[in-house]
Amino acid sequence: MFAGIIPPTNYEVYSPASTDVGDVSRACPVGQINVATAPIGVHAHTQGFLSMGKTGIAHKGMLTASKVLAAAAIDLMENPAKVQIARNDFVERTSGHKYRSLLPDDAKLPVM
Repeated sequence: MFAGIIPPTNYEVYSPASTDVGDVSRACPVGQINVATAPIGVHAHTQGFLSMGKTGIAHKGMLTASKVLAAAAIDLMENPAKVQIARNDFVERTSGHKYRSLLPDDAKLPVM
């Protein structure tokens, strides 16, 4: 098992994945974390990655993420000024940029 720390990537320049977080971030301030839930080399959206969800590695990663999110929520509730800083940053970054979905207004989503 890899025991090192992978240096952070500058996601303002490059993002290795696509999620709805980008869309959400145009509507409200967003924070995102990533934790390991599988060994290096097990790629997301594969049978191997699905199988890893039942392991202690995945459970430990999910618990770690839960603790980080809970601690962040507590920190924000105890420090409302931080919420205002995030809000001000959001307004500054999105000022003059109205979000527009790439889906047409009349798009009908398939019912599964």
